[in-house]
Parts: sequence; structure tokens; C-alpha cells
Amino acid sequence: MTGRDYKKLAKLGDSIINCVVSAALTLHLEEPVNVKVPNKKLRDALRKLGEKPPPGVEPWDWGEALVALAWLKSRISIDDMIIETLNSITKNQEKPLDTAVQAVLSICLRKLYQTKKQL
Repeated sequence: MTGRDYKKLAKLGDSIINCVVSAALTLHLEEPVNVKVPNKKLRDALRKLGEKPPPGVEPWDWGEALVALAWLKSRISIDDMIIETLNSITKNQEKPLDTAVQAVLSICLRKLYQTKKQL
């Protein structure tokens, strides 16, 4: 895949991660929340997970592309992403947005790498 391919996937992944984080936080806070995950949060979460993007790909695009790939390849459903993200937020309530972003990326990475297929 090229940087351009990841950028295209990132557009879909952006929508998915915003939906998942918004839904998980809505369930956690018991009131509607609309979140646009900042690029900095994606970059920081990937760093904490030890994940580096391929050369020429921005970290936030890489994170969003991973989310899109996990869903497109049917490794995990959006509902399961929401449930697992909510579980992570419930366990670590100190910084719910940071926890949610890291949880989504961690879940998707785990599901993608379980298959041991080339990204």
C-alpha cells in the first residue's frame, strides 16, 4: 500500500473512530456526546502503543487507516469496538477521551495483527 492508499482509508477511519469514541463516551457519561478526535490524540495514542506509521504516512492517518482496515476486513464490528472502548473507559476514568482513543487503536491493532497479514 502507498501513502495515498492509507490517506484514503484514513478518511473512512476518521468517521469510524469519531463514531466509536462518541458512542462509548455517550454510554459512559449517560448523555449524548459528539467527539471529533484530534490528530494529536491519535498520534499520542499510537506512541503509547509503540506503533509507528510507514514512511511518508502521518501518524493520525495511520491510526485512522488501521481502524478502517480492521472494520473493512471484518476483524471487528463497530458495535464491538464501542463495547470494548466503553469497558476501557470504565476501568480508567481519569482521562476518558485519551483512554477511548488508545482503546480503539489498541483493539484494532490487536485484531489486525492476530491474522498476521500484511497491512
